[in-house]
Amino acid sequence: MPFVTRTLRELGGLNENEDPNKLKRTDLTEAENTARLGVLTGTRPGIGFDSGGEYETAINGTPAVQGIREWSYDRDASREVVTVAGGEARNGPDVGDVLDKTTNSVTITGGANNLWTFADHNNKLFAAGGASGDSFWYWDGTNPLQKVDVQNSAAQTIRPKYVFQWKNYVFLTGLQDRTLPDDNPLLWRYHDLSSDPTSATNWPTSNTIGGTGIGGLGGYGQEFSTGTASFQDNDGAYLLLLTNRRIYSYVQSTSALVGFQKNDEIANGCVNQHAYVDLGLDSGDAIYMSEVGIHSLRLSQQYSGRARAFLSWPIRKTFASLNRNRFQYVSAGYWPTEGIVAFAVSTGSSSTHDLILAMDIQEAEEITPETVRWYKWKLAGGLSESVNLITFGRDANNQPVMFVCTTAGKVGKLNRDSYLDFTEEYETSFTTKHDDNESPGVLKTNGDLYLVARGNGSYEPTHRYVFDYGERTGTQLNRISFPSNGGVFGSAVFDTDVFGGAQLVSRQKFYGFGSGETVAHAFSHSPTASTSEPFFISSIAQQLSSAGESESSEEAAA
Repeated sequence: MPFVTRTLRELGGLNENEDPNKLKRTDLTEAENTARLGVLTGTRPGIGFDSGGEYETAINGTPAVQGIREWSYDRDASREVVTVAGGEARNGPDVGDVLDKTTNSVTITGGANNLWTFADHNNKLFAAGGASGDSFWYWDGTNPLQKVDVQNSAAQTIRPKYVFQWKNYVFLTGLQDRTLPDDNPLLWRYHDLSSDPTSATNWPTSNTIGGTGIGGLGGYGQEFSTGTASFQDNDGAYLLLLTNRRIYSYVQSTSALVGFQKNDEIANGCVNQHAYVDLGLDSGDAIYMSEVGIHSLRLSQQYSGRARAFLSWPIRKTFASLNRNRFQYVSAGYWPTEGIVAFAVSTGSSSTHDLILAMDIQEAEEITPETVRWYKWKLAGGLSESVNLITFGRDANNQPVMFVCTTAGKVGKLNRDSYLDFTEEYETSFTTKHDDNESPGVLKTNGDLYLVARGNGSYEPTHRYVFDYGERTGTQLNRISFPSNGGVFGSAVFDTDVFGGAQLVSRQKFYGFGSGETVAHAFSHSPTASTSEPFFISSIAQQLSSAGESESSEEAAA
């Protein structure tokens, strides 16, 4: 039969659906260290130090980074990137940048799992978290750290895990001493409106939400607080009380006697405050992780616990492999420059985060399981460390960045300046759908293959045919080569001025071979010698001849 051409002009994200007939032609069945770059799909951005920024080397002693906040104050005239690592708070990696905690007897305990949260209020940075005996403290940008001894009704100092600022309030929750009804794991404390939260006397025990019958929440036991968040859309602003089982939405009451009133309740909880990502007013949505999946707040309001509405539905196999004992340490952030929401998670029995789930929401008019694109990112294999925290902030040049902090004292940022994790290379691999090209059970023979690819240098990423749902792979390996800058393809000169940067676009032809009832295309690259070597694929045009009835090229075109 004559050859017809089937063309994929753009690739999508990972879809692990067991039924290949439920996959779109653009879906990927494998997507490791992969990301989108415009209409191209290929190597994910690298992680590196911020040259000329606050953290250009690892923190002295390489302790695990337990908390990070890009803090601006004085009407944004001043800013610091503050971290907690190795039991110390600091605004830089060197010994001289450790903030004084001893003058006022502030307690901070080291350890990767002793995470910290932060809140900005009245030109002060407040911090809560750590181990059960750690202090609730603040820093004014100049003086030593100062603790705030917020107390319960028995004059005992409470130990919050989470702090959050909303409107003109600071909220504390995740209380770690459970001896009294006003000091339990399903209660939120806040200070008096417009009062100074640095004074313990401004935190009366009556300023509570939750607890035993207080503020409309139920009893506690299997349900407990996991943090505080906020959400805003064109209808208003909402305070969100996070628990492991539910998300309670509150609005500020017009009555000073009531304080806050509950106006909604979502039947999916959030595993911890670090795993909630507000996308901002322009998006009118937020992304969070529960014990059963990753969700859009908008979809949760509509469908709540319906599994097919989970954003993580396409990667449910990977989600089922996560270590549930480490959900309380999951960390997430949004990188608006690339439209990526990333979750650092632990798989299997891992005691550290060994995987980043990256969700691409670029150009998605609505954030749904059908419109997002999933990728799986792993740190370079040569690194003897793991990701501990991910968060959004700004760099020294006031540019939005995603900070990636490790268990070995590194504060890096995702970027496309270099496709390395600090100085280590990582492998990229992705595979298209196993496509029967709408002719199930019919043997197809491969003709010529045309790829539009982007890259630069002497390295050669590979392409391999995969037949019959992975039962067979092509015996021949196609190597995709790229010319150096200013190289010539045919009669056109492709230079860096035209295509931007050092990566060039080429159209490449490979002779076809092999046959099967389904065919997929597998791409991979393993850089060597710590070299930044990305590659990207734009379109795939495959000629096919089948043993059945022929179809026109027009009908076959994707």
